[in-house]
Amino acid sequence: MKSNFTLTPLTAFILTSTGRGSDIMVPMAILSFGGMIIAMLTVFVVPVLYCWVVKGR
Repeated sequence: MKSNFTLTPLTAFILTSTGRGSDIMVPMAILSFGGMIIAMLTVFVVPVLYCWVVKGR
């Protein structure tokens, strides 16, 4: 849930940031956005993989 609330403003920074300082903010926002996406995928993928491994035994 916390990741969703963090991703929403980062999306705004990535898509609409122009002007002073945007040349620094946009790459940082993209990296943060990517990290949060990977974290959210990990939260969903790891339990599924664990269940597949356990069922396979």
